[in-house]
Amino acid sequence: MYASEVSLEDQINSAQPDSMFGIPIVFEKNVAENHLRRPADFESCHGQGFADEQRGSLRQRGSRGIGEPRGVVDAHRWDGVTDGLKSQFICRIVCGIYIRCIHQYLNRNRAFSVNIAHDDSIWCCAWRKGQHDGIDHIITGGVDDMVKSWKWDDEKLELRHALEGHALGVVSVDVNDEGSIAASSSLDSHIRLWDLHTGQQLKSIDAGPVDAWTVTFSPDTKYIATGSHAGKINLFSCDTGKLESFLETKKFTLSIAFSPDGKYLASGAIDGIIKVFDISAGKLVHTLEGHAMPIRSLTFSKDSTMLITASDDCHIKIYNVQHANLIGTVSGHGAWVLSVDCCPDNAHFVSSSSDKTVKVWEIASRECIHTFNEHSDQVWGAKYNNGGSRIVSVSDDRTINIYECPV
Repeated sequence: MYASEVSLEDQINSAQPDSMFGIPIVFEKNVAENHLRRPADFESCHGQGFADEQRGSLRQRGSRGIGEPRGVVDAHRWDGVTDGLKSQFICRIVCGIYIRCIHQYLNRNRAFSVNIAHDDSIWCCAWRKGQHDGIDHIITGGVDDMVKSWKWDDEKLELRHALEGHALGVVSVDVNDEGSIAASSSLDSHIRLWDLHTGQQLKSIDAGPVDAWTVTFSPDTKYIATGSHAGKINLFSCDTGKLESFLETKKFTLSIAFSPDGKYLASGAIDGIIKVFDISAGKLVHTLEGHAMPIRSLTFSKDSTMLITASDDCHIKIYNVQHANLIGTVSGHGAWVLSVDCCPDNAHFVSSSSDKTVKVWEIASRECIHTFNEHSDQVWGAKYNNGGSRIVSVSDDRTINIYECPV
């Protein structure tokens, strides 16, 4: 933020817009609709009342400028008031509204931050509300080998559990749809399942060397899917921890995602190729070749009709899942796009990048509607909460940021 903006913000934050001459509600509305453009337009408001809480303020100040008007503006009471005083009154009304709007503008979408949330870079995050305990669970994983379980409540983030067990950096985390179990995958080649209520480890699965690069739950929590360096998607049973089946991708699989309806599983590979599998049939249904570099992240829309992909080529692509058609390409990041997540409203998505930014996009227009610049290093993950009202992001700067969504 520029110095001039800080100065302006300090001035506005110290101002009391609601006491800026007892602004009447009807005047706010009329000014906003450009109805009060001249002093003479005041007469159009005669007979309209002030808000109750404003009347006392206006009565006390009446002898200091305006004089007669108290509670109700009648045309005859303005006969002796000069155009200059009327203009001054309108100016104060407009200034009060302006200050109020600027105050709201400067305070919108502010980030809640936890600095040094991990001892090293934070590589991944997940956010899910527990269906049984009602807790907003945020899970983070970092290069410090730690998985951390946080509780978001009443505008603050509280550490609930520091989950120890991995021997190397944690590259991926996910939470099942019920919000009761977390999964983590690590460079130590293990997948671990955690009870979010107790913080206890439920299972440890040895996936094999570099075969636990990314991890995600199936919507029914029956399987844990993980992408591997060997060019496979492995499907492990959540109950037994045993390998149930696998799908061939032929290339190092960096990212995977289930469609919310459970029908599809998509993968993104190091060569920029995206593959979409039909889970029930266990077969490949689409191969998408829109990217030129590795696919770092992909996500389905909540109605399972669209697939959004993020790549090191700095672009984001949106596909129609059924027909495998490219809907559009989204550009705006200045470096690798590391993460994408679709909003529950099915109309927006969020992305994060090595350019240190988090961006919110509108799907229909493919336009960026807001950019968050709070991180000081590349941002590895960004996720929506269940309601789509907030976003969490994590970064190499070891900070967790939580934002109010701009829409």
